[in-house]
Parts: sequence; structure tokens; C-alpha cells
Amino acid sequence: MSLQTLKNKTVLVSGATGMIGSQLTRKLLETDGVRVIGLFRNEAKRDSLFPGNNPNLSWIKCDINRRLSIPDEIDYIVHTAGVTGGSRQHVDAPMTTIHTALNGTVNMLELAKEKKVRGFVYLSSLEIYGKTAPGDSFIKETDGGYIDTTSVRSSYPESKRMCETICAAYCKQFDVPAKIVRLAPTYGRGASYSDNRVLCEFARCVIEKKNIILKSTGETVRNYCDADDAADAILTVLTDGVSGEAYNIANMDIEVSIKELAERVISLYPEAGVHLIFDIAEDITKLGYNQTIKIRLDSSKLMQLGWTPRNGLDQMIRNVVDALSKAKELMNGE
Repeated sequence: MSLQTLKNKTVLVSGATGMIGSQLTRKLLETDGVRVIGLFRNEAKRDSLFPGNNPNLSWIKCDINRRLSIPDEIDYIVHTAGVTGGSRQHVDAPMTTIHTALNGTVNMLELAKEKKVRGFVYLSSLEIYGKTAPGDSFIKETDGGYIDTTSVRSSYPESKRMCETICAAYCKQFDVPAKIVRLAPTYGRGASYSDNRVLCEFARCVIEKKNIILKSTGETVRNYCDADDAADAILTVLTDGVSGEAYNIANMDIEVSIKELAERVISLYPEAGVHLIFDIAEDITKLGYNQTIKIRLDSSKLMQLGWTPRNGLDQMIRNVVDALSKAKELMNGE
């Protein structure tokens, strides 16, 4: 990762108060001479994550669904903003997911075109690969599987797929140096207490001393990535990646089923007295969950750029529990 490339440059981060956006912002501010413009929506969350003033950090409160007018010079853009926080949102408000993905990405790319940026990274997802064969090996950037376009839950992966194509189109037609990263499920510092994704649900159960209840058999297998490692990976792609190409981000050593993940969380916090209970739903897709799949991303292409993850499964879990514990304290005014 050649962060010296960013010295005396300005980097705009959309979704700068999100889990990954906040990690990126912190890392950039630790780099000598880097200026950061953070796009955000919630002032209270911003102030809790970034108290005080930093001369190298400025903020713009905005809605990425609207065109942005920013007078400052911008050298790089990392577009992290989008509808996240849990599958249920994509089922209950699928058009919100789609509009935010498409409109927000086009607006960020238009800004990149206007500013003639040196680099642009779009955060995509492993979900763009769809349903692959259960026996498939690690999935490379050129692989792909089936997505049911008539399922409203597909509002998320299909909009991500379209945004990737939009990035490629801007790269080809307007010479915007857009690059794409496809993240495995990513957790860690900066996670929100309202995040309804699976590991955050498990972490809340530990914090609140409630049993973990699975609505499925928990057989879906994925690999994961710690948020701190993901931020390093994104910056690696920003500085060293090839425009117009996509890169998987995952810790290939973290490969567990949802059931195994729940069991590991419970084993790390025995003092919480939490148990794993199964309450199987007839159709898990109606609850916003994906069908049972086995999907593991191959990060070899990214690792050839020099990136190596540092945080294993246990550390990632501890980082999430710690982040949510701190978030709860702030909510309670402690």
C-alpha cells in the first residue's frame, strides 16, 4: 500500500461515519499531509466518532441521491455510502436500496469526472456473485452465479451489479479511474448498535445477555474480513489497483458457517450465559435472509498488490463486541 501517494492530496469519503468509512477516514488522517472531506448524514454520530476539530478533516452533510456541488479540489474518492445494516431493509424497502445505489453512485462518479480525480473506489459486495454451486472452490473476480431477479431481496445484489457496470462505463467513456472492491461480510470497529447483520446481532445478544436465536439451520458458509483490514485493502486498491478492474476483499483464513460463528461468539463470552437456539422459519427469504449458500472469496489478486489481513476470527468478533458496547454506552449517555 503506497500511502505516500496520497501525501498533500485530498480524499473524499462518502459514508464517512459508517463502519468502513470511519475506519478509512481515521487511517487517512494518520497519513502525513492527507486532507479528508467526509460526507455524512447524522451529526450526533459524526460528533461521537470524531470529537473535536482536525484541521485536515472537513465535513459536508448531504444526501448522495442528489447531485453534489463541492468547490474544493478533490484528488481521490472512496464511495462507501449505501443502504446497509441488514437484509431486512432490502426486503421492506427495495426501491430505497436500488435508488440509493444507482443515484448515489452516478452522483459520485459525476463528481469524480468533474474533479478529474486520480483514483475512485466503489464498494461492492460478495453478493454480486449470486448462488454458486455448493462444491465450488474459492471464487475469483471472473466467476459468477445465479440471482433470482424476481426476488425483492435481490434489490441489493442486482443494484450492486449495475453500479459496477456504471463504474466500468465511466472508466471507458469518461476516463474516470474507477476501481471496484467486492467485500466479504465485514465487521469491526465503527459498527453501529442498530446494525442488524448477523454478527452484530450475535454481539448484541452477548452484550444484552440474551440467547442467540437462529431462524435458519445456519449452514450458510462465508469468509469474512475485519473492518480495519478491509480499510487497508481499499486504500491498497485506491493507490495501486488497476482502473476498470474489480478486487475481492476477504480474509481467506476466516471461513465459517453462521452456526459456527454463533457458537464461537458464545464460547468467547461464557460469562454472558448465552445459548444457541434454533427457531426455523418456513421461508427464510421472507425474513430478508439469503438462501443457504457456500461462498468464499479468493483475495489472491488483491494480495498480489501487497495486502495481507492481520485480524483473525476471534479478534474480529472482539472488535465488534467492543464497538457495540461503546456504542451502547454513548446511546445511554454514559
